[in-house]
Amino acid sequence: MHPMTMREQLGTIGVEFLELMRTGEDIRLPTDPPDLRGYVELALKGGFPEAILEGEPARRDAWLDGYLSHMLNRDPSTLGVSPDSARLGRFFGAYALNTAGLATDATLNSAAAINHRTGTAYTQLLSDLGVIAELPPWHSNRLARLVAIEIKPTSAPDASDARHLMWLRDELGPQFAAGAILHVGRRKYHLSEQTEAIPICALWA
Repeated sequence: MHPMTMREQLGTIGVEFLELMRTGEDIRLPTDPPDLRGYVELALKGGFPEAILEGEPARRDAWLDGYLSHMLNRDPSTLGVSPDSARLGRFFGAYALNTAGLATDATLNSAAAINHRTGTAYTQLLSDLGVIAELPPWHSNRLARLVAIEIKPTSAPDASDARHLMWLRDELGPQFAAGAILHVGRRKYHLSEQTEAIPICALWA
């Protein structure tokens, strides 16, 4: 089961963010963009319908805890495997904490106190269960124009935060369509040529 996106939760219709970036159209923001605390609350709420419908945080957390327990303790048996649930839980926790980074296999395995062979098996298991989906960090298509995005945990990124995007822009030339630094602030503003600072909430506006 996959969680709902914010666009799905809000019933947002219209052109999606990446297409607006690619074509150079105006990026809209919600009437009342969240601040950092608001983004944290959205992340804690998650996107599973059952959890969203639970009005009280304690009931929502209980549902999420139950879902996680079922996934770690029962779902593997549907594939005919019986991993150690404690070690799998540690590995899943380490994996979840590094979803926005580029943690190596060694880092994840060390955090979970497991060896490389077990880590490889757990990665494959979580993938087979549909819990994770690993993507390559870079994909090139010479016929397409690239929209490049970075996310920064700041409310006011500056040009130095966009240095990797500016390097990529200079490397790709005409193939570079646009770049964006997504941030937890409430303002959209220009950083450099073809690069904007844009609040994360623009993804679902």
